[in-house]
Amino acid sequence: MVKLSQLRVDPKAEAEGVWLEYVAGFRVRIASTATRKFREAMEAAMLPYRDLIRADQGKDKAERKFTDEMRTSLLREVVAEHVLVGWEGLEDDAGEQVPYSKAAALALLTDPGMHRLLAWIEAAAANEDVYRAERLERDRGNS
Repeated sequence: MVKLSQLRVDPKAEAEGVWLEYVAGFRVRIASTATRKFREAMEAAMLPYRDLIRADQGKDKAERKFTDEMRTSLLREVVAEHVLVGWEGLEDDAGEQVPYSKAAALALLTDPGMHRLLAWIEAAAANEDVYRAERLERDRGNS
């Protein structure tokens, strides 16, 4: 049996983000992709491509006009704006601290060598367990 309290997510944490460690010393604050804000932003970003997406229905991947690269590009922009909402512990190769900003987030996620970071953020932001109220309370030391 599962108690209702074990199923609840924290809507504030989903909207404002939670801190997760990507690698030792580098933490990111990630808001959920389940928020209305994210869904509406993704829909708005894809709106100009609506006709291409409709025309692609039923076509093989190789024949589609709305490519995976186009979707990933839009995803990067929306994630940088609405999902990756902070970071700590990031330095450039010269050892200078890289402060978080939406522009810096987009630059980081656009770097081809950072495609795994984008995939990790997307997966973490979609994982409801990350935002479970019970887990967040336990992490805060309140249970």
